[in-house]
Formats: sequence, C-alpha cells, structure tokens
Amino acid sequence: MKKLLFVCVIAFTTFTANAQYKWGIGAAIGSPSGLSVKVFSDGNKAFDFTLGFWHDYTNITAMYEIHNSFNDLGGLNEYRDQFQWYYGPGAHIGSWNNNHYDAGETHDSELFIGVDGVIGIEWKPDIPLAISLDVRPGINLVGGTSFFIQSQIGIRYTFDR
Repeated sequence: MKKLLFVCVIAFTTFTANAQYKWGIGAAIGSPSGLSVKVFSDGNKAFDFTLGFWHDYTNITAMYEIHNSFNDLGGLNEYRDQFQWYYGPGAHIGSWNNNHYDAGETHDSELFIGVDGVIGIEWKPDIPLAISLDVRPGINLVGGTSFFIQSQIGIRYTFDR
C-alpha cells in the first residue's frame, strides 16, 4: 500500500504544467467572496491573492499554488490542455466585525491571523477567462484558534504572456 501511494504521489507531481496566462483578475465567490488576483511567477507556480468579505469578517489571503497537468481525462482528452489542478500553502490576516460578536463569539482580538492550504482545479478555455474551483482548509493561530474549511469558485479575466 505504501508503494502504491508513493507511485501515485510521484506520478501526480511529475506532470507539471506551464502557465496558460500571465495574470488574471476577477471575483472569488464562496467563503469568503471578494476580489481575486492570480499572478504566475515561474512556469507552473502562481500567487493567488483574495480580498475577501463574509458576514462576520474581512480578510486578505495569499496562496502559493503549484499547477499541474492532467494525464488522462478519458473521453475528454481533447480538452486536457485547458484543465489544470493545483495545490499549495498560504496565509491569511483579517478582522472580525460586529456580526461575529453579535452571534456570541468572543476573542482576545478583533484581528485574526492563520495558515491555509489549497487544492483545486482550473479551466482555461481558448478565451481570456479562467474558472477555478477549490477547497481551502485553514486554521486561525491568532484571534481565536479554529479550524475551518472554505470553498471558492474563481472567475478571472486573464492577460496573456
């Protein structure tokens, strides 16, 4: 079982993808929703920034993403170059608002800081648009220690290299 897991990890991480665009700006819809900017730095590596708003907080999240190609999409192989999956670490900083405290929550500080992870999939069709779906587990380390899982759909207008 350990050998199978090792082979799967190697197979997934060796099929890296080059960026299909240089940067994009758009909306992140989910928890939180807000403005999203993704900038590719080197081949398959990108920085994804979100200024997010939710009913009880506002925050800024920065993710470091590593994009990879898919090996086989079955009957959809003609679209294989349009899809990538990504993963990576990140961090966030934000502030609780009055709705948070009205719900009975208490913290030592209005400020919260934490670490995040991300795993997702992105579709870049042959137009200047990228659509992504990801899951972002995280934990607040300051301003209330809590584990959470967020999800977002990203829609960005893209600018080519």
